[in-house]
Amino acid sequence: MTIVVGVATPDGLVLAADSRTTFADGERHRIMSDSTQKIFHVGQMAVATTGSAFIGPHTIAGKMDRFIAQLDKRAFRDLDRFVEALGSFFDAAFDESMKATEETSDTETQGFSVDR
Repeated sequence: MTIVVGVATPDGLVLAADSRTTFADGERHRIMSDSTQKIFHVGQMAVATTGSAFIGPHTIAGKMDRFIAQLDKRAFRDLDRFVEALGSFFDAAFDESMKATEETSDTETQGFSVDR
């Protein structure tokens, strides 16, 4: 379980999260890391992640580095453009990973309805 807290202050926004990654195998849970990056500073924006720490063999932190490197710098100044670019990037990464492993994801059974 990830905990993310955001606090608005007169000087700006403070975002904090835990750094633990766990692996669940049925009823058993194992600590995989206590130093996982879950908050990413991107220009004047920040992104907090929850859920899986990997997409295929790649960490979310590695994918965020790739996203930031290829991001059109104009998107740093426009929230809607930034959100659209971030969603498109991670949708494509997830789809590519699923095709490579020939897996399917039934999000309905996990409690997440995804409309595309």
